[in-house]
Amino acid sequence: MSWEKISYNRNALYEQVWSEPILKVAKSYGISNVGLAKICDRLKVPRPGMGYWQRLKWGKVVAKPPLPALRDGESEEHVSQRYAKLGLEPGTSNEFVVLADGEKHPANRITVPESLVEPHSLAVKAEKCLRHAGTDQFGLLRPRATGRLTIRVSRASLDRALRVMDTLLKALEARQYKVSVDSGENGHTSALVLGEAVPFWIEEIVDPVERPLTAKERQEKEKYSWMHTRPYYNQVPSGRLALKIGSAPYTGIRRTVADSEKRRLEDSLNKFVEVVVLGAEKQKSERLEKERREREWKERERLRLEEQRRQELERQRLEILTRQVDDWDRSRRIRKFIAEMRELELSSSKKTWKIGEIPLAEWMEWALGYADRIDPVAPIRKARQTVSGEGPTPTDSPASAPVTAPSS
Repeated sequence: MSWEKISYNRNALYEQVWSEPILKVAKSYGISNVGLAKICDRLKVPRPGMGYWQRLKWGKVVAKPPLPALRDGESEEHVSQRYAKLGLEPGTSNEFVVLADGEKHPANRITVPESLVEPHSLAVKAEKCLRHAGTDQFGLLRPRATGRLTIRVSRASLDRALRVMDTLLKALEARQYKVSVDSGENGHTSALVLGEAVPFWIEEIVDPVERPLTAKERQEKEKYSWMHTRPYYNQVPSGRLALKIGSAPYTGIRRTVADSEKRRLEDSLNKFVEVVVLGAEKQKSERLEKERREREWKERERLRLEEQRRQELERQRLEILTRQVDDWDRSRRIRKFIAEMRELELSSSKKTWKIGEIPLAEWMEWALGYADRIDPVAPIRKARQTVSGEGPTPTDSPASAPVTAPSS
């Protein structure tokens, strides 16, 4: 995960917040106005009060408080860290911006006809599905057929919605943005912009309208005065249409173009195409960011497993080493013990010593063989003797006490 540092100098911040509204200053730092206000408080930077910019606009003289002095130990700067998002590849973002800016050119203006003229095949299919469809609880058409354009409007707004969608489909394809409809129940419609499929649809805005109480509700209210004291509303079609793109990953950008008091949706199709293009840019940026996070996670996981394997190998090696040292020490003590036993046996006049039922000489021979079997150094020692042609080392010779028995 990559992080970036942001440094805030109180003198520079003081000049900035008194030169333009804090919303613009915060945007330049890539943070919220609330976050910047907290940083100003931390650095003791005074900020303009409410109405300051309006009074300034009308030519009124507004006092600007001086930057207060700091106490000993207080810092002139504040440094914070934030997660650094991955941008698009060099030149990619400009490509999206060029396409979006092209929608502002008068030559590219999209005009919606007063009636359907040679309608798009998807618009024809949608009309067949919607013309005789039933309605849902909001009064919006709800056809049963799948694999169609996403149109959520009332019967009264259907003709207009079809004209808008038909014109939009033709405009998108004229710009080489392939339009497709999936076969799912909702029939999501998508436009492919520079490799990014952006879902979009048209819907009618529903408004809340207060409804009267039903007969049952009136009876309940007469019997229990505390019941049904608040108004109840029905959601009804408003006649206003809106074009929208999906939600995530399009947060933070404009996603809706709709009818307004000053402008009809038909006159805003270029703006919606711009929304689709910028949505594709945001989608690609988010996808690349997600892929980067996945790569970083996989790398961290690889390193974690590698360290886990290293620690396990170290544990196994230490376990083997400890066991070998224990066996080596035991074999040396056995040889020392046998050496003392042999010395006592040689100096004794009694030659029939036994360990249990086993004669002492036989038992000592077995014990030395066991010492060789558990001694991790014995194979190396014997291999060296074989290569060099040397006999047993002084510490292994019978004359020095620990007599080496043939290894088994």
